[in-house]
Amino acid sequence: KSKHNILFHAENVKIFKKDADEFRGPCKKNLPVGCTVRVDARRVHMTEVKNVQYQAIVVLAGSWPSVPFPSLLQGGRGTFAPDYEIPGDSTFYYLELPLENKLKKKIDQFKSIVKGSQGRLEYDWRDVEYIRDKGDYFDWKDQMGGRDNDRAPRRRDGPRECMDMFKSSSMVEEEMAVKTVTRMVDNRTWYSPEAWQHGGLRLKEEVKSEREDPTAPSPVPTKRPRLVDRT
Repeated sequence: KSKHNILFHAENVKIFKKDADEFRGPCKKNLPVGCTVRVDARRVHMTEVKNVQYQAIVVLAGSWPSVPFPSLLQGGRGTFAPDYEIPGDSTFYYLELPLENKLKKKIDQFKSIVKGSQGRLEYDWRDVEYIRDKGDYFDWKDQMGGRDNDRAPRRRDGPRECMDMFKSSSMVEEEMAVKTVTRMVDNRTWYSPEAWQHGGLRLKEEVKSEREDPTAPSPVPTKRPRLVDRT
């Protein structure tokens, strides 16, 4: 098995179905070194830190809560989940819109810490708890409020079925016969004779005749100027 370094924040840790900040003390005390956890992580690339390839979305210690659980959608880059039976062309997604910005802020915070220390990180090992054997595990479990029936999911003989999955349904294309009916409708307005009895408007027909020959005498008599003989 290959070893990978995973970046995670205390806000993303759940211990026996509860958030880590609900317990007293720091996360390094409530989540002991040597405790078996399950991690759902995504691949990240940070030029400042070359040996950290993943960022944890959620870290589960002890029994699992009912949420958060990702949903499986078809397409995407694919997901490596050996405990689940998933198609090869599917990817797990968290249907939470602000999650991407929250994870990015944690990466930016980690980058600023590395830059401020000039790459020399010193881990504070004070008040750090350890789990060395099964007795230490049961002591930690009782301290965290874990019950006897709070157990992590057992590994089955084969991968388990994914229940939160969106499946696409195939549809058969069928041709539909479309009947087109054309009907002539009279264009009725307030000037139509049918509308006269309802207050419609009547138009008065006017006929204007024009002379075809401009040299022909006009049918309308015109006054001629009177000539006066002045002697």
